[in-house]
Amino acid sequence: MKIRYIILVLMAAVVAVSLYNSRKLYHCYLTAYYQRFLGEDRIKSIEKARLLFREERYDELEGYADRMMTLYPADYELLRLKGLSLIKTGRKSEGARMVIASLRNNEDVGA
Repeated sequence: MKIRYIILVLMAAVVAVSLYNSRKLYHCYLTAYYQRFLGEDRIKSIEKARLLFREERYDELEGYADRMMTLYPADYELLRLKGLSLIKTGRKSEGARMVIASLRNNEDVGA
């Protein structure tokens, strides 16, 4: 009976710790997969996102941009591309907010 109780407590602790650190673990997983395994850096990731946008694969682009924005949270180009893909898929207000948020001082949308 004591062994079952100890195992149950350990399992609960593992679940609690993994949920607490899930964002960190997800970031580590993405770093390992995209940067170490695939060899993608920030520039290659942006090029792939642009390619997905040019090929009009907007649903794929949304997921890819989400993952890349976890790795590169300050990248305005990824935010802009995701916003444009949201606009193309019909979620115009959400996409417009992202595009506007991606603009820096005195920058045009087409830049």
